[in-house]
Amino acid sequence: VPNIFRALLKGKRARVTVRIGQPFGPYQVSGSGRERRQQLEDVGHDIMRHIAALLPAESRGYYGDDPAMRERALAEAEYPERALDG
Repeated sequence: VPNIFRALLKGKRARVTVRIGQPFGPYQVSGSGRERRQQLEDVGHDIMRHIAALLPAESRGYYGDDPAMRERALAEAEYPERALDG
């Protein structure tokens, strides 16, 4: 995504790749309260894993296979301003 903004700022067209994955779902959620909330959270994580599979490995963050990258993504989620420092 940073390359898109860089190109646009220079007045150029950005190159964009669109990847369409395999269909998945629908999901069924039942119950109430904490049980339902956990099911919805699980559904959200499953959707994110499907999306991450379409991204380059270095862009998958928390949903990637690299444990160090997952740790860094968790730290950036907790303190997003640190990610801006570089």
